[in-house]
Amino acid sequence: MEEFWSAVILGVVMGIILAVIVVNYMASGLKSVHIQTSADSYYDPNQLRFEDRSEIFIGSRLETVPKPRPQSRR
Repeated sequence: MEEFWSAVILGVVMGIILAVIVVNYMASGLKSVHIQTSADSYYDPNQLRFEDRSEIFIGSRLETVPKPRPQSRR
């Protein structure tokens, strides 16, 4: 019975070590861009353009209702 638990513990430890190695290897591929200190470095003036001034709400209906004005109490 003691051999069983030592094999389980050894398997868990080896699995954790393997997982750490794989995750570090995959994360190293994500560090291809240097961190910028200013937000201006990330701004691209040609990135976002609006073609028209209308808004489309999908799946909903938008109605404008005038806000009721309070009655004056004299």
